[in-house]
Amino acid sequence: MNWKIYYIEDAKLDIKEAKGWYAQKQISLGDRFVNQVKSALITLKSNPLQYQIKYKNIRIKYTDVFPFGIHYYLEEESKKIIIIAVLHNRQNLETSINRV
Repeated sequence: MNWKIYYIEDAKLDIKEAKGWYAQKQISLGDRFVNQVKSALITLKSNPLQYQIKYKNIRIKYTDVFPFGIHYYLEEESKKIIIIAVLHNRQNLETSINRV
């Protein structure tokens, strides 16, 4: 399966904001965060169906080190993974629900 990853603009902003927050805490921490997200996306792309639906057809892939979840839905016919949010685990899920 050749799944392609697409982001809504808010999801890109989520990553940028989290990277900035971590970069303020420690110089290389923002880059480590982005690398963790990229690693999670590689895993996600290889088998997006392995993660269960959590709400409203949205699945969540969690990063290994940072407490973040990648919220996404699938367009199976066109093999698209649509990233709608990258949220800290303590953030309100309403944030991503409103993006669908």
